[in-house]
Amino acid sequence: MEKASGDSGDWLVICWFDSAESAGEWARSRSHATWREYVGRFATRVEPPVQAPPAAGPPKPPPRWKTALVTLVAVFPAVLLVNVTVIPRVTGLPLLARTLVLCVCVTVLMTWVLMPQVMKVLGPWLRRGTPAAPPAPRPEVDPAPAKASTSISSTTTWRGLQPP
Repeated sequence: MEKASGDSGDWLVICWFDSAESAGEWARSRSHATWREYVGRFATRVEPPVQAPPAAGPPKPPPRWKTALVTLVAVFPAVLLVNVTVIPRVTGLPLLARTLVLCVCVTVLMTWVLMPQVMKVLGPWLRRGTPAAPPAPRPEVDPAPAKASTSISSTTTWRGLQPP
């Protein structure tokens, strides 16, 4: 038995079975009918909620050629700007230091200035035609693993039922 959600007065009664046949036998048994009648004296049965389809997984990445083109659209002006404005001021530094200055300036421009603007403009085009990935499989948590390789669960929701 577990609480359906944080604020809800609903409780879930979850029964695990080793097969669909065992679940069917339990549902048709006198023990199940007696149990439902007993619990029904203290609580109201609520029909299980309709399960919404699983949310789509993360979107698939765009084609690499689109990613490369968008990157080039942002990198080229950044490198040109730094080569024209910053590099002439550091010509006395060794090649390694000038390259470091170029990389730091371009990285800062790309991260905080250019790519956010480029993505605002080209983002819809970049994502167009890339379908969402299929839903990620949900891991099954079985608190009492069945002896068989598969297990079936049956969930009934009751309102007003208090756990022991």
